[in-house]
Amino acid sequence: MRKINFFLPEDEIITKGFDKKAKPVMDRIRFTFPARVHITLIDSNRLDFGKPGGGGLGFAVQMDNWMEVSLSREDYQDSTRDSQLLLSHMTFIMKKILNYQGGIRINLTLNPFLQPHKGLGSTTAILTACAQGINMLFGSPLTTEEIREIVAYNYVEVCDGKLAKGMETGVGTYLILKGGFVIVGGDLKVIYGRPFFPFYNVVLVDPGLTRFPHKEPENIPEFRKVQEEDQAFRYQKAYLLIMELIPALYSDNFEKIGNIIWRFQWGGNNLLEFEKYPDRGKRILNIMHELRYCCQPKPIVGITSLGPVIFAICENPESILKTCEGLNAKTFVTKIDNEGLKVLEK
Repeated sequence: MRKINFFLPEDEIITKGFDKKAKPVMDRIRFTFPARVHITLIDSNRLDFGKPGGGGLGFAVQMDNWMEVSLSREDYQDSTRDSQLLLSHMTFIMKKILNYQGGIRINLTLNPFLQPHKGLGSTTAILTACAQGINMLFGSPLTTEEIREIVAYNYVEVCDGKLAKGMETGVGTYLILKGGFVIVGGDLKVIYGRPFFPFYNVVLVDPGLTRFPHKEPENIPEFRKVQEEDQAFRYQKAYLLIMELIPALYSDNFEKIGNIIWRFQWGGNNLLEFEKYPDRGKRILNIMHELRYCCQPKPIVGITSLGPVIFAICENPESILKTCEGLNAKTFVTKIDNEGLKVLEK
């Protein structure tokens, strides 16, 4: 694996050869954007710090996050300290690609449920929204696929007031921009994307746990264990995706989709994510089992990314909410976002 370096915003940027002579076409733009649920990696052995890949699948969820990007005399980020670092870094990258010397102001407000290190992709959402917001301010000279590539190769995590290269599969960037459900393969390539159960509810469940603390974007020894587990299970995942999940998605077979996603929880990277918690995932596993079997038809249940947040897709959330209340777990009820980033006003 690559060595982890810590740096400040504006350092260690990758433009991927993009060089646009662009001018602003508006003074400001305001938009909303979703959060993302990352169901599973396909192969963690194809993933490294600063090297996107690994593949994966997930879906976007509606959440009241909004950003306003406007021209200014100097760069300014109105947000929390950690978010400011991310916004400053991506602003510098986009200005370099667009050959713009002026200032850009960014105002960011996130839904309180979208917290860092909860598995809902807050960092990916901030970086992607920032890049696309600046892109739209200049008349969108970059395509959405180019924005995805820029974000993926410049994906960073905030660590003790500095930045470090992180790991990005390309799932989150697609979902923030376009919404719906997506399967991403190697080299950020989209294998399959489509709208996903628009009338169903999604209950996001926070068990109230915190992962073991460490000063790097990822615990290296733990991640090596994940890679070893994925060396065996990646073949099963690939088979399940091609032969089972994609056909089930075509026919909107809720039960079969739920069974396959449930199977993903018990092998490869998902199985080892539980070990990153002090109780070795006992509480998360208990909540997942209770939710999966609390009503009929069985909800689609899983852990998102590294957790601890659990997702449950259902028609009626009443039984799930009652179960979570009994387990003293916080909930957020929403729906799948099939639109992605949406402009409110220019």
